[in-house]
Amino acid sequence: MGDNLLSITRMQGTDSKLKTSPELVEEVISESVIRFKKRFPAAQVEISIPDEILLIPMDATLIEQVLMNLLENALVHSQSQKPIELFVENQPHTVCFHVIDYGIGINPEYLDTIFDGICGSSPSDVRNRMGVGLSICKTIITAHNGTIIARNHEHGAEFVFTLPKEEPNDKI
Repeated sequence: MGDNLLSITRMQGTDSKLKTSPELVEEVISESVIRFKKRFPAAQVEISIPDEILLIPMDATLIEQVLMNLLENALVHSQSQKPIELFVENQPHTVCFHVIDYGIGINPEYLDTIFDGICGSSPSDVRNRMGVGLSICKTIITAHNGTIIARNHEHGAEFVFTLPKEEPNDKI
């Protein structure tokens, strides 16, 4: 929760423009997983990254926070002991990040509002912090001109976010 609050504070600073720099996707993922494994040593994460070098504009600290939140949600809310998958796709104009769990999935009634800040209708959902981290993820990804979605698959849940390969003003 502290990391989430720091992320929001950074984004709401005096300069509202996000400061990005070209970052290696492989390094951002590596740092995120290392931090995640420090907090959850027994967690298993299977990682798949394209062989080519992916250098994209981002605030690495904020994207690491997004990955940490998604990995933690997959671990805590999936109710599964199966490994979490984290894989990256290189698409023509974006890089696409997938975090997949093999658990109970997301209640379908929450899929449309899962990034709104509170997921669920009972006070215990708030105490369990469901949705707060996802709202922060959406804020961070939107600030990067990316997209984020949640969906169920046959055996669990998947969160997918994209980041553009170049800044909007870099285009000719």
